[in-house]
Amino acid sequence: MKNRLKEVRNEYSNMTQADMAQLLNINTRQYQRYEAGETDIPVSKLITMATIFECNLDFLVYRTDDPKALPYSQYWLSKSE
Repeated sequence: MKNRLKEVRNEYSNMTQADMAQLLNINTRQYQRYEAGETDIPVSKLITMATIFECNLDFLVYRTDDPKALPYSQYWLSKSE
């Protein structure tokens, strides 16, 4: 899966891959595989990363370029009011 983990980690924090691995309770090599797109990232880990980077999941997986965008369901609900 294409993701922007490396971009976000480098631009929005000064954490290393080892730092991220420690926060996610995984080994560094596993985190490197996530960044390289070599393995799928469990949703629970994506949620944790979105919390760490203070962005939404859609931003991490290239569904939006806005890190603070509303989830689609909230967007459409706000349009109907």
